[in-house]
Formats: sequence, structure tokens, C-alpha cells
Amino acid sequence: MSVGIIVTGHGKLASAMLEAAEQIMGSQKNTAAVDMHREDGESVMRDKIEKAIEEMRDRIEGTLILTDLFGGSSCTLCLSLGRDMDVKILCGVNMPMLLRALTYKDLLPLDELADKVYQAGREGIVDAEERLREACLFSRG
Repeated sequence: MSVGIIVTGHGKLASAMLEAAEQIMGSQKNTAAVDMHREDGESVMRDKIEKAIEEMRDRIEGTLILTDLFGGSSCTLCLSLGRDMDVKILCGVNMPMLLRALTYKDLLPLDELADKVYQAGREGIVDAEERLREACLFSRG
């Protein structure tokens, strides 16, 4: 069994992130992007998220929802859904998180996957110049 992955966020962020991830990793099953638009009311947004979960429910064991912003409308809605469904919600999604989720969604149970994805998000934020300086220092011995 697999964990379902849903990416949600403001504007077209979610669909753009999933599209980019699939360019890197190929087409993915049991995934969905739920874009939230300014004109969407709360009931429309809730329906979108519930529909995404429902469409993969019989093929998954739990759902990991990656939202763009803690406290944002999609985060708040997902938190209210989480009381009735087997979901984990991580906020502040970035590409390393999504790639890690897609890599391990068929290998780990929901709780372990969420931990691994959370760690990838933290590790994926890098000061590029500092990292390069460190690499140069270590390569000199």
C-alpha cells in the first residue's frame, strides 16, 4: 500500500510544484495538486481537498498533505479534515520535501514518511555560498 500525497497552496503553486517534481521523477500515482484561488470560498476549497483524498482512498493507507503556509486557508482547512481522516499535515512545502515524499510514499508508513519529509524540508534550505565555502575548505584538507 502507498501513502497518498496532496500538495496544496495559493494560486497555482501546488500544480506547478507537482508538475516540476514529475519532470524530475516521472509520472506519479496517488498524488494530487489542489490549487486554491482567491475566488474559491471555504466550501469550494474543502470540496477540492476532500475530492482529492476520496479519489485515491481505496489505494492508500493515509494521506500526507503538504501545504504552502502555516495558518493559510489550505492549512486551516486541512487541519479540520485531519480530525476525521488518517492524515498528516506539513506546512511550508518546498521541492526537497515533495521529492522526498514521492521517493518514499510507497516504502514507509504515514508517520515515518511525514518525519522523513519534514527533515528533507529543513535540510533543503541552504545558504549556497556558505555551503560552497565549506566544500572548498574540506576539499583542501
